[in-house]
Amino acid sequence: MATRIYLASIVGTGSDDDPYRAKLPPGTDHVAVITSGADGHPQMPWCLVMVARSRSDWSDLDDDPDLDRWPTVSLGTRGRDLPDSDQQSLAAALSRRGLAADDVGTDSTLREILLRVGRSLDASFDDRRFAINV
Repeated sequence: MATRIYLASIVGTGSDDDPYRAKLPPGTDHVAVITSGADGHPQMPWCLVMVARSRSDWSDLDDDPDLDRWPTVSLGTRGRDLPDSDQQSLAAALSRRGLAADDVGTDSTLREILLRVGRSLDASFDDRRFAINV
C-alpha cells in the first residue's frame, strides 16, 4: 500500500455527528495530527495527514484545493535537491498555513521540515510514529 503526506484543511463542527477531521473523501484510510485547544476546538484550521491507498490514482486528492501534497520523494531528500516546482509548491503550502518556508530550498531534509511542521502542531510529534496501519 502506498502512502502520501498532505497538509489538509480541517472540516466539521465538533459535534458527535460531525467531528473535526481532515478534509478527505469519505472512507479514506489516513492518520492525522489535529491539535485541540482547551475548548476542544482545533488550534489550527489545518492538519498534517498521511493517507494510504492500494490504488495508484491520487488525482482526487492532488486536485483538491484544500489539500497540499508533500513531495513524493524520500524524506531524506534535501530541499535544495527537489525540482523547482516541488520547492515552490511546498514553500507556498507552508506559507499559506503561516509557517516559515525559508528552509525548503536549503540543506534541510524533508524529514527535518516535516518534523518542524509536525511539532508546530504537537511538540511531541515524531515522524517515526507518524504512520498508518491498514
